[in-house]
Amino acid sequence: MGCSDTDWSNADNWYPREIPQTRDVVYIDGLNNDPSIGSSIIAFGGSLHIEAGETLTNQGKYSGYSDIIIANGATASGNGDYALGRNWENNGSFVAGSSRVTFNGPAVATIGGSSSNDFYELVSNKLSSTVSVQEDCSVSEELLAKQGELNILNGKEISGDALVLVQAPGSLSNNGTLSCDSLSIQNNGVLNYSGDIDVDGGILNKGSMQGNGSYECGRFSMESTGSITLDGVLDVEGDIRSSGSLGGGGTYYCGESWVILGGSFASNTSKVVMDGSTYAYVYFYDSDIGLYDFEIDKSAGSVVEVFGGFEVLNETLIKGGTLFIPSGN
Repeated sequence: MGCSDTDWSNADNWYPREIPQTRDVVYIDGLNNDPSIGSSIIAFGGSLHIEAGETLTNQGKYSGYSDIIIANGATASGNGDYALGRNWENNGSFVAGSSRVTFNGPAVATIGGSSSNDFYELVSNKLSSTVSVQEDCSVSEELLAKQGELNILNGKEISGDALVLVQAPGSLSNNGTLSCDSLSIQNNGVLNYSGDIDVDGGILNKGSMQGNGSYECGRFSMESTGSITLDGVLDVEGDIRSSGSLGGGGTYYCGESWVILGGSFASNTSKVVMDGSTYAYVYFYDSDIGLYDFEIDKSAGSVVEVFGGFEVLNETLIKGGTLFIPSGN
């Protein structure tokens, strides 16, 4: 193999002497020349096996029906795209560059292997099936749950500085840990969680969020199409702004201001805690909003000002800072 040159699309480099097609099992092994997928090339295969000591450089696109397996001592590199129908197993070295890895098709799939999986862009585009994250990985640019379910298993983590997008009919289930720069749930997208979510920037919710894990983020914004059923913790360093539906029996921590412009808040047995060290205000457009427990736990000298009015159904507790209710509110 690789008898002539490094060009994937040159039949002289393959045994038997033909370019791999969609259902072919492709082995990169025993090469005179390491193969390269050029920037204008779409390469095909059934499953792709890069064996020990070999390197695949992908600057174009590889489209596979089944698995991609990188053996111990093997390397896949380049800025091209990878599409696969089943499992990604990296036991060697994956140098992502600016590449995109996309899981397609109807079969269940996994992300695993004994080596570090550091993706640039990662896309789950399954047809009514699941991509399971079985080993820790990172995503540096974009993580997209486009179709089917992307499932982070218990004890596993996706980390990195990516923008995480959840689009309908896709869903993201986090049973482990998700760390990212920002999180956006688009119309009818679904985020289910029992694990922890740590977002450096903001969360924008136009879809559905439900679970009993823990969120931490810089700011939280929910549009009228969005809903959250919180039975865990939402810890927001900045503002919480909502026009959607808030519910559940969890705890909301808000470091700056809390604004509800329309929408609803089903308080159940939830708690709202205004914390942090800066001035904040609470403004509920609908005065019929009721909170179950309301707590002020600001630094000394910090003020929480109330506009619009609301009802506290169980307990108001001032542990730190000042609660200021202007005349007429």
